[in-house]
Amino acid sequence: MSEERRKILDMLSAGKISAAEAERLLDAIGRPAAEESTVEPKKKPKFLKVKVEPKSCEGKGERVNIKIPLSVLRAGAKLSGFLPDEAKMKIQSKLKDKGIGVDLNSLDSGKLEDVICCLGEMSIDVDDEDETVKIYCE
Repeated sequence: MSEERRKILDMLSAGKISAAEAERLLDAIGRPAAEESTVEPKKKPKFLKVKVEPKSCEGKGERVNIKIPLSVLRAGAKLSGFLPDEAKMKIQSKLKDKGIGVDLNSLDSGKLEDVICCLGEMSIDVDDEDETVKIYCE
């Protein structure tokens, strides 16, 4: 533990500062060096990948290898802000007809970044008798 952290905790235990003040001070000096060295920052995924591989070698089944840049999602979220309300309603109606319930008025680029970060930890693997399907981000 650093000397600065120890002083802050001593002041807190002596009642010289409140817990809220201690928290602000600890945030101001940052995380301890040991914690910083062990925590690796999460890499943002750049692509959504979908792969379908047939199990038999007899040529039956199709191979699918799709690589979608996640920047397309970011651009779409930004562009939706420029669409007139009437156009948004028409798009939402068509998407709803296809079973996709998206509210274009509630798209938020900050929330989208959170979703993209979570996608980096996602992996879907489907293994049946004919083919293997893998959906993931990298």
